[in-house]
Amino acid sequence: MSDQTLQDFLAGCSERADQLRATRDDSAIKASSERLRKLTISTSCVCPPIPDRSFDWSAIDSSTYAGEGSPQGRGATEQEAIDDLLQQLDIQI
Repeated sequence: MSDQTLQDFLAGCSERADQLRATRDDSAIKASSERLRKLTISTSCVCPPIPDRSFDWSAIDSSTYAGEGSPQGRGATEQEAIDDLLQQLDIQI
């Protein structure tokens, strides 16, 4: 195989790898977007009687929440609780 043929082959492989990465990332984003659209996130400020304020907010997906053992986001702020819930549900935004 000549050097030019090898370089062309490797360039083609690199381009195809980039295309596959882009497709994989797009499909992962699309899947996350679909799951995100189906969520019904409910938040509440629970303010437990402890001095640590990092668990004041909770967030759940009220359309699938089934009590203890279901994913429940916690955080010092409402947004932190939502972000924690999305991370537990493995949803990327």
